[in-house]
Amino acid sequence: MDPNMEPCLVLGERKKKKTAKNKARRKKAAFEVTPGPKAHDGPVLCLHGSVFNRSVLASGSGDNMLKVWDVSSNACVHSYSHHSNKVQCVRWHPTEQAVLLSAAFDRRLGLLDVRQPGQVAWAPLAAEAESAVWSRHRPFECLTSVDNGFLTCYDVRKVANKSPPEEMALWSMQAHDVACTTVQDTPAPNCLVTAGLDG
Repeated sequence: MDPNMEPCLVLGERKKKKTAKNKARRKKAAFEVTPGPKAHDGPVLCLHGSVFNRSVLASGSGDNMLKVWDVSSNACVHSYSHHSNKVQCVRWHPTEQAVLLSAAFDRRLGLLDVRQPGQVAWAPLAAEAESAVWSRHRPFECLTSVDNGFLTCYDVRKVANKSPPEEMALWSMQAHDVACTTVQDTPAPNCLVTAGLDG
């Protein structure tokens, strides 16, 4: 990696120029990054950009927080603290621009309208979250995978209406014997791809 390469943007942090007494030290470290007041306090575990606005980005972190960023102004627009453990996945809805899906190690799937941060709808997960995606063929469905290998499809309309937990899941299957680390639907309807720690 080129030692002179610098990031064009660092969200949630302040860039400070380093002072050096000689040219050699100045070349080695031209800048220093320090956390700003809106930065995550833990590692960033997931990112997802809005399909409606290229400057809007959502992030989830090991600090249990979910944040929405305006990349064009390098600002954190809002922080959400509805999860009680690491936020493993975050996804903007493909057709509803204010709807955000999140899943975390607290064994919960959260459905949030970012305009109403206090009204999160929940669905229980069978284990700690590994992955969550929206269905491209049925925008009212989402898919989640968890660390015991299960894959579940949820009807988010039932999640939003706070239906009984047993009615929220449309189907569930044991996709892997160990953690199912990712799920993705395909352009072909009713076809999914999963990956797991079993290789």
